[in-house]
Amino acid sequence: MDKKDFLPNRENTGGENRNTIFLITYAIVLIVALLNMNATMSFLGWVFAILNPFIIGLVIAFVINIIMTKLETNVFKFLDKPKFKLWHKMKRGVCLALSFLLIILVFTALIFFIGPQLAESIRVLSSNIPSYINYLQQLTNDLLAHFDMTAADLGIFAINWKDVFTKAADFLANVSPGVLTFASGFTSAIFNFFMGLIFAIYLLTGKEKLILDFKRLLYAYLPESKVNTFLSVGDMTNSIFTSFVVGQLTEAVILGTMYFIGTSIFRMPYAPLISVIMAVCSLIPMFGPIIGAVPSAFILLMVNPNLAIIFVVMAVVFQQIEGNFIYPRVVGSSVGLPGIWVLFAILVGGSLLGGFGMILAVPVASVLYALVKKSIGDRLRRKNMRIE
Repeated sequence: MDKKDFLPNRENTGGENRNTIFLITYAIVLIVALLNMNATMSFLGWVFAILNPFIIGLVIAFVINIIMTKLETNVFKFLDKPKFKLWHKMKRGVCLALSFLLIILVFTALIFFIGPQLAESIRVLSSNIPSYINYLQQLTNDLLAHFDMTAADLGIFAINWKDVFTKAADFLANVSPGVLTFASGFTSAIFNFFMGLIFAIYLLTGKEKLILDFKRLLYAYLPESKVNTFLSVGDMTNSIFTSFVVGQLTEAVILGTMYFIGTSIFRMPYAPLISVIMAVCSLIPMFGPIIGAVPSAFILLMVNPNLAIIFVVMAVVFQQIEGNFIYPRVVGSSVGLPGIWVLFAILVGGSLLGGFGMILAVPVASVLYALVKKSIGDRLRRKNMRIE
């Protein structure tokens, strides 16, 4: 037997050494970061503050790209022929401009058609709050009298409204110094939005070249198998997020329209306000309808308890229609996350990032679920095992 058979392969040894050094370095950095959590969070906040315009730009580009791609591949597909040479040069610019124009038209329509009714509903609601409070007090007293109880029996009903308003005034006085800070933050947000918008336009106009350059970079420095896996995950992530965004927005429009029609049929006050609340809250999977129904029912309760009961029944019926018919057909099976994991993802996302985290949690969890499911299937196939 040759002596070299007993010696370790230098190439393998070098690879193992590099992996060991990488793991040790990663462990040291992780330990230092955990031991200095305040400094780590400050550093991450600084990094996100710098990257904020680019993150906004990526989000805008992602949403606009959905519309732009539909226009290029569906609406203007009949122009994708060799004889229309001028169209091939103009296609990206025309579809990008039409995408922005379509979004502007949608927002303009919402402002002109729904905005005045929404503003009027809010104005009337605000002006009627004192009478609603008196109505609730009278309703409470009637209920206590019906059950032969007094307010003293339930201290929870003994509310000193003067003290409540005094505390509210003190709160506003303490908050007022932060108005300047809010204005500064708002100005910064506007600046970041417009910088992100410009960045998004650059991304969309040359997305094919950017993607090609990114692929060349990956294939140049990483193993081919790793790059193929990464690109496959990227395609799946894009598909799931696209389906989720389009589906949730479509579902919000459908539900908002249903609630507007339903509240109008029963002549409920503040129909535009309630419809907007339910449409916006429906963007949050599972908990959204409940979150929206609570304030809506309370608004109606201050006007007429019977209307509040009718609205709750309507919300339950609409929730069943949404869960069994609208959601499966609009969102589709690409966001195929079991219910228990949807609940878990929403709770975790909400605790970390609030309402935005609740919305983002489902597509992120769907991607992770699909990756884990695929990994488990591959491992079982390699072991020639089939578990049912």
